[in-house]
Amino acid sequence: MALTTPTGTLTFDGICSGRIAKKTSGSEGFGYDPIFIPEGQSVRTFAEMTPSEKNVISHRGRAVRAMVKELIVRGGETEVKPG
Repeated sequence: MALTTPTGTLTFDGICSGRIAKKTSGSEGFGYDPIFIPEGQSVRTFAEMTPSEKNVISHRGRAVRAMVKELIVRGGETEVKPG
C-alpha cells in the first residue's frame, strides 16, 4: 500500500501466507480468491469468505491497517521527512 503526498511517499506491507488449492471453490472476491487458502484455514478459500472475514487476514487489509496506525501515530501529519 502506498500513500503519496506532496512531500513524498509512505509504503506499507501486508503479507498473507497460504497455499494454492487443487480446485477452485467459492464465488466471492476476484482474481486468485477461488484458489487461495490462507494460512490457518483448513480448506476454505478467500472466495468462500465474506468480505469482512477476508479483510481481517488479507494482505491488503493488513497493509491498510498498518497505514492507518502510522497516520494515527503521526497525528494525521503526512509530511515525509528524509530519514
